[in-house]
Amino acid sequence: VDLGIAQINSRMLSEYVGNDPYSKSLGEPVRARFGLNQSTEVFFNGSGSYGLLASILSDLISPLAVISGVDVVGLGPQFTNVNMLANRAGIEYKPIEPPLGSSSSEKVGFLIESRRRSKKPSIVYLDNPNNPTGDSLSIGQVEEIARATQGKDILVIDEAYGDLVSDDQSAIKLAEKYGHLIVLRSISKGVGLASPRLGYAVMSEPIAKVYRDIELVFNVDAVTGLLGKIALNPDILQRFLPIVREKTAEIKAIITQGLTDSGIKVFPSQPTVSIFMAQNKGNFYGDLLTVGINSEDGITFKPTHMNMDSSLVRVRIPGSINEAEEIIQRVNY
Repeated sequence: VDLGIAQINSRMLSEYVGNDPYSKSLGEPVRARFGLNQSTEVFFNGSGSYGLLASILSDLISPLAVISGVDVVGLGPQFTNVNMLANRAGIEYKPIEPPLGSSSSEKVGFLIESRRRSKKPSIVYLDNPNNPTGDSLSIGQVEEIARATQGKDILVIDEAYGDLVSDDQSAIKLAEKYGHLIVLRSISKGVGLASPRLGYAVMSEPIAKVYRDIELVFNVDAVTGLLGKIALNPDILQRFLPIVREKTAEIKAIITQGLTDSGIKVFPSQPTVSIFMAQNKGNFYGDLLTVGINSEDGITFKPTHMNMDSSLVRVRIPGSINEAEEIIQRVNY
């Protein structure tokens, strides 16, 4: 792909970017890809979906709401930085903790029952696909949660790994239907551009109306904006992402089957998502490290689920079949 580097000139680098130039130019390919109305707002951030989540918790939620006791609830285990960002914003984080290995329908039931019992509004944070499990709720299950939280909560769906599942499973289209919904996306996972740190959010109109007034200026620089125009091109993604998903599923099947054959528990996950959770006796994280396999220690996720410990690890799949086979060999060494 021609990145259009010739378009980067001294004027682009020395002058301030125009008045919110990427809100429209980068929003168009997102709207085209997901079939959104032209009036649907797409907001961008040069710190990825992580930066958008930080802004939502710190800036969108008013101090009065925090004083009144609004909290953040999430379906654990989940992306650990939601806990950190909630604390940074002075908002209490309360994980909902279904038994590890629960089915997706059981998890949805836990969340909905928790919201039914609650008497006060919350920011409900759902990472889908889930980090660390790599599991994914269906769009029907996500809409079930949207209905259950409507009229009381703000529902934030973080789809950082969303490019690794089919577009028809994204909650983005639901933002036009439910007034309390925010969907976050990133180009760092399925698209593979982690360095530019570009993230975007699709918001329902009632929330977008407020977010317009608190959005930081200059939050996407000119070079990132240029890369984003190519990375978000729906014609390119239509050809590229199915290849990524297919290759991911192929490598993931080899490594998960190899671990299962070795007596290691592998938790259910979406085949095309590039992470999964596994468990073995003792300090599994430390045991893997001793044979040169780097994973994410399960204890990292303990703030989001009390039963997470070092017997559990999150594994990122490697980039090739040879590397997957090497991992299995080392585990069996």
